[in-house]
Amino acid sequence: MAGVPLFGTLIGLMRGGRPILGVIHQPITKELLVGTASRTTLNGRPVRVRETNSLEAATLLTTDPGLIERYKSLDRFEVLRSRTRQYRGWGDCYGYLLVATARADIMIDPIMNPWDLIPLVPVIQGAGGVITTWEGNDPVHGNSAVASTPALHQQVLEILNRSPDRS
Repeated sequence: MAGVPLFGTLIGLMRGGRPILGVIHQPITKELLVGTASRTTLNGRPVRVRETNSLEAATLLTTDPGLIERYKSLDRFEVLRSRTRQYRGWGDCYGYLLVATARADIMIDPIMNPWDLIPLVPVIQGAGGVITTWEGNDPVHGNSAVASTPALHQQVLEILNRSPDRS
């Protein structure tokens, strides 16, 4: 925590190998985000992701660029970062809360544990967003995450996964 009030608790419930309920609780900010496949609420009120259509208008978040450099391509991340309106380091579960509540557009993590990832799937999907692995696969069986608005998701994946000889 290091004195930063953005720590949170994640809870996920699975049925038949699929996440059906996700919870992000931010005790200091008094935010409780609860998501299912069809609905996400913040303190009991429905929320939706923003309708951002262009990267140039988007806010990009990540937990730690050092992890990107260690596990994925920092160069590809820098291309993505340079195309967005702004980049911030409000990561961990708070970044996903910000995407689900229309306060940011893209949240990426190059490496994650299942217990951190599973709760995020229903939260993002219930808010109308898209969440996959870094490569665009089912996050339930992955170890990374890209969460965003539907209009931006494919663009983000293409930039993050483009071969180095193509910008």
